[in-house]
Amino acid sequence: MSMRAVFLLGNVVSRRCCRRVQRSTVAGMPALVSGSRDAERTLVFANACTTQGIEAPALAAFLGAVAEAGLYVVAPELPDVRGGRITPTTVDALVRVAEQCDGRLMLGGASTGGGLAIVAGADPRIQERVELVSAIAPFADLENVLRLATTGHYDDEGILYGFPVEPLLRWAAERSLRALGSGAAVDALLANDRPELFDELYAELPLSNRTAVRAVSPICAMRDSDVQVEVLVDPHDRFFPAAEARALARAGARVTTTPALGHVTPRAGLGLARLVEFADRTLFLRPVFES
Repeated sequence: MSMRAVFLLGNVVSRRCCRRVQRSTVAGMPALVSGSRDAERTLVFANACTTQGIEAPALAAFLGAVAEAGLYVVAPELPDVRGGRITPTTVDALVRVAEQCDGRLMLGGASTGGGLAIVAGADPRIQERVELVSAIAPFADLENVLRLATTGHYDDEGILYGFPVEPLLRWAAERSLRALGSGAAVDALLANDRPELFDELYAELPLSNRTAVRAVSPICAMRDSDVQVEVLVDPHDRFFPAAEARALARAGARVTTTPALGHVTPRAGLGLARLVEFADRTLFLRPVFES
C-alpha cells in the first residue's frame, strides 16, 4: 500500500480539504471541481442520494484529497438526485458530464451514485475512454431494491429473507418509481408489503417502467460492458444487503469488503488496510495483483 492512499484517506476522515474545491458548471449542471484540467486522468464522481447534494461537507474533503493526489475531479449536481429520484435521465446527465471532460476517464460514486457510475461507465458514448469504475456501497438491481423497499424482503437467487429498511431507501425508491410513470399499477406495487405478491405486481407495471428500471440497474448494464468495475462495501451495510455486492461480483465486478466503512464513510479500525489498498488500486491504478 502507498502513503499517497493513507494521506488521502486521512484527509477524508478528518474532512480536511487540502486542495481548493471550486463551483463550476459542467454540461449545464452545477458541479464541484478541483485539480488541474491537464491532469493525466479525470474522475467524474456521482454523489450519494442526500438532501445536501454536492454541498455535503464530506464530498468537498474527498474531492480535494483526490485532486491533491494528482487527478482532476468533477462532481455534478445530477438532476433530481437530491430529491430522491433516479431515472435514465439521471444516467444520461452523468454521461454528458463525462463527455465534457478531456482525456482518460475514471467514474466513481457513493451509494446511489455508485450504481449510477457503473451504469454510466457502460454507456457507448464514453465506454472506450473509461479506464475504471469505482463504486462505494452501490446498489446492483433496482427491481430487487424496490422489492426490499416495499416489502422489507430481499430475493437472493430465489431465497427470500427479511432485511431492515432504512426510511431514506423507502423514500427514494418510491420517488424514483413514480418519476418513471404513474398509474394504478404503480400505486398497487408501492402499497404492497407482502413479498409473495411482489413479482406479480411488478409484472403488471407498464413496460416503459420496467424497461427504465432495467436501464438504471448496474447488473444489467454490466452484461454489455467490459469496463473494469471495482466495488467497496461494508459487510454490514445498513442500506443494501450483502447479496447486492455478490450479484455485482457475479456480473464481473471485483468486490472488496471491509468493516472500515460505515456505508460510504471511512472509519478507523479493523479492515483499514483493505480500504487503503482499494484506494491505491482504484485512484492510482496500481497493478491489481500488487500486494
